[in-house]
This record gives sequence, C-alpha cells and structure tokens, in this order.
Amino acid sequence: MARFTTVSVARSDGQTEFLQNGSLVPNEPPRKDEAPGPDGSIDFYLKLQENDPTALDWKRKLGGMLVRDIGGPEQAGTNFILAELPKDYVLWQHRRVKAKNGKTNADSARQDTYLYGHPNGKGRFRSAQEFYPHLLWLACDQENDSFHNCSCKYCFSDRMAGSDAVTKSAQPEALTKPIDGRAEPSKATLPAPLARKAAIKTEPRTTQILNSKTEEQKLDSNPANDFIYRPGEIVWFNKRTSAWGLSVVLKRDIQDNQHRYLLQPLSHPVSHPAAVVRDRDSIRPWLAWSVPYPTIAQLRELTYDQVPWAKVVTGEFGKGDPEVDGSILAAKAINESYSLFDRVDLPTAPGEMHYKGMFLGGEKIWVGEPVRLMGRTKDEIVILVVNQMIERTVDAASAVTIVGDVYKFIDMPMPAEYQDRQNWPVNEDLPVRVNADLSFRNQVSADAGGNTWCEWRLLEPMARKGLNDIKGRWYETKLLLPILRGKPTFDLDMQAGTMSDASLFMNSRFEVLGSGPGMRKKNRLATLGGAVPTDTKISRGLDGPLEDNIIPAQAQ
Repeated sequence: MARFTTVSVARSDGQTEFLQNGSLVPNEPPRKDEAPGPDGSIDFYLKLQENDPTALDWKRKLGGMLVRDIGGPEQAGTNFILAELPKDYVLWQHRRVKAKNGKTNADSARQDTYLYGHPNGKGRFRSAQEFYPHLLWLACDQENDSFHNCSCKYCFSDRMAGSDAVTKSAQPEALTKPIDGRAEPSKATLPAPLARKAAIKTEPRTTQILNSKTEEQKLDSNPANDFIYRPGEIVWFNKRTSAWGLSVVLKRDIQDNQHRYLLQPLSHPVSHPAAVVRDRDSIRPWLAWSVPYPTIAQLRELTYDQVPWAKVVTGEFGKGDPEVDGSILAAKAINESYSLFDRVDLPTAPGEMHYKGMFLGGEKIWVGEPVRLMGRTKDEIVILVVNQMIERTVDAASAVTIVGDVYKFIDMPMPAEYQDRQNWPVNEDLPVRVNADLSFRNQVSADAGGNTWCEWRLLEPMARKGLNDIKGRWYETKLLLPILRGKPTFDLDMQAGTMSDASLFMNSRFEVLGSGPGMRKKNRLATLGGAVPTDTKISRGLDGPLEDNIIPAQAQ
C-alpha cells in the first residue's frame, strides 16, 4: 500500500453562492433528484464526500502536481496528497443513464466529475489538471486577492471579458500542451517569485504529526514508556478502604522501580481532601468503570455548578456523602467537556487552528496516537490514528474535527508465510505503540502453538471525524489487561494464546451518566473548576519545569 504525505493550501476564494441577474443563487449543479425521468432515464448530480475514491484521486493528483512545482529536492520520491480541497470547493458527480423502451440502459451509463466553487459561478472544473492552475495561484500568490495573476481558464476568461486589449503576449504562459484536451501547467514557466511565496504545508502521514513532537509527546508515544495514566487525566483510585474514588492525576514519577502518581481527589468546592500518592495497580482508567448515581437523590438531576454545596454539606438536602456526590457530578461535567493545548503555528483558513493535543473528557490525547471509535457493532474494534486536530470557531462556537486513518482490528488464521516469524510484516503507517502491542499479541498466540494472526486493516484513509465519534483513548493490551482482568486471569490467557483487546473491557465517553456532546473549556484547570483546590497545579511533565514533577514527601 502506497504511503502519502499530506499537503495543505491555507487560502481559498471558493464561494457557495454567486450573483446572477441581481440575485444570489447556489454555486452548485441544478439537478440533484435521483428519481428517473418520465422516459425512465436517470440524470442527476451527487455530492462526493472527501473520502470518496474519486475525490481521493483528485487530491492525489493535485497534491503531487503542487509539490512537483513548488517543492524542493527533499520531497523527491515521496507520494503527496492534498489534505482537503480549498474551502467551499465541492466535487459533484454527474450520473447519467439513458433509457431504452422505458427502462434504463446500463450500457449507456456515464459518470463525469466536476468541481464547483469558482467565485464567478460559471466555472466548473472538469478535471484535477484543469483546476490545478487555480490551486497553484491560491497557494502561491498570497499578496494578491484578485484573479489577475491566475492562469486558470475561468479567471483568464474573466480578464478577457473585462478588457478590450488582451493580446497574445498577455495570455498566461503557464498553459502549455494539452493533455486529453485539457491544459496542464508547465513547471518551466512557473513564476519564480510566486514559488518563493508558496504557502503550503506538507506533513507525513507515516509519522502522523503536524510538527515536531514535544518531549512529553515523545514519551507518551514511546513503547518503552509503561506509564498508563497521564497528568490531567481523571482516574479511579483505591482509597485503601472498601470504596474507590475519583481523582485527577497531578504528577507521575518512578521511585524504586515503582510507578507513582500524585492524585488530587475530586470533591465539592466547600472543602477538598489532601492529595495522595498511589501506585499503578491501585488506579483504574476513567472509562474502565461506570459511574454510580449520587448518594443524595435530590442531586441526580442537577449539574455540579447547579448544586448549592454549602447547604448539601450541612445536610439540608438529606443524608448522603457530599464528598462522593461532588466527585461524581464533577466527573460527569469533566466528561462532557474538552480543551485543546499546544497550538501549532500553521497557515490556516480564517477561524481555524491546529493543536498537538487535547483533553477529551477524562483523558489526554495526542496527535500521532490512536483513539477508539464507535464501531458498527458492539464487538467491532475500530481505531483512528490522529493526524490533525482542527478547531474551527464560528460566532464564538467551537467545532473540532479529528483527521486521520481508520483501522479495524482483524483476527484470522495465520497465513502460511507467517509461520516463520522473520516474515512478519510491520505496518509503518501505524504508531510504534500499536505495532508493539500487535507484535506482542501475535507472539503470545505463536508461543502457545496457536494459529491466530492479528492485524489492523485500513478502512478509511484521511477520515474526518467529530468528537462524538470518539469513544476514548486506545490502551495497550499488555499494559492494561493485567490490571483490568487481574494478573492470574491474564497469565492464563497468555498460556492459552488468547489475548483479548483492552477496548472490550472499557466504556465509551457516552456511557457515563448519559453524557452528551463536548463543551469547550479554556484549559484543564478551568474544566476541573471547583472540584479541586484553587491552587492546584498539573504537571506538564517533560514539557514543563523539572521541579513541577517532584512529588512532595508530605503527600505520601
């Protein structure tokens, strides 16, 4: 399977409407009704999605041509694909089937694809090659918002219509020999000043990052790092009593070869328990268990911020445990919120920003790592390897799009060529942690004499998902299952050569007290709100001051 590197063009002049006879009309095809005509013929336009094979083919051609003309020698030998079409440019497929004797004639079926969005409303590009001169102008001529430097056929025709003195020498030299009757831009005639101004961004899909990783991001992506929980995440912790509580991870370290976490229990804002240190075995992920209802019945229909906690603490709302109820309602509010961090400085469309990481509900997620997706069935295991986190803000409302490749977990009889472990393939498009976990599971099966082979199969490249599509973080089987299932059960499974996926033992974000869509918060501390002390500080790990990682002795 060929691997591609994404290239993005930040600027767009696309329009969804244009002026015609004094009125605004949609900049799209006229007929979108799939119903057959009176004679049985079919003639309609279908809007193509970004992941449609035809759309992907357009973007592969455009990305390749763009980097061919603007890129340098360091891009040689790399496959490129346009991350997305410029804003408000839309592909429509014209589908036609003629009728014969009142029935559609399959032999006459025809499909032609057109790109709509040119601001004059008259132009629809018939191929990637025909659109390319306009894309090149968008990418290069950042200081000129008019069409006077664009060599595409529609901008050129508009110039001719507006001038009585267009000479042959004034016509764009970038239009050269025809290919299939259409013009293609020539690299030799590309204006050098424009090439120097090119505002494109290329990023490898194989590494799945927009920019260089931070030190903390490198740590979390390293298979040698066996910390399960991350600073800022919500976890269950053993109170060393009969109950488990909810807390936020403040710091993490290793002492005497033992993983330690400094935890701040969640509570009501009137008072807060002191921070405590716990080891890995006495902690569970936020989504490992379901949250109970508050112990005080009158609080069950209220949010954390709606509760008059001072009255609850004095018993005016009945018997119960205000501290437990505070942690439950706080965790629910946190689960319904998100915040982004480590903004990436990229040329983007207006109102659009890229980030390296986000807190989604109770968990911390990085670009470059997998997240669990909702499957078509309960047992289907699907992940998305995050390539980009894009936030668009319109009228103060935030919408986040997660871009990446979708994979499905497959187990099947081991192919004959894989009987020799030296022939086991490695999918370089997957994060190293995912490959390491996959290798572990296949080794367990082989060591036990089993005939099962596991792999992640690509379902959808460069998919675009919303936050409601994400169930939560992906966890490695080797790290998490011994804790969730218990070491004795895990060891028995290893002896039998059967390693279940950790996701089968995890909830999704939507199974926590009926959680709804996310609410944007400024940062993690704003998300935690009154559930933690006002002077709470969450370590940034290797990205922050070293002293912030020291766990105080008094918290032991």
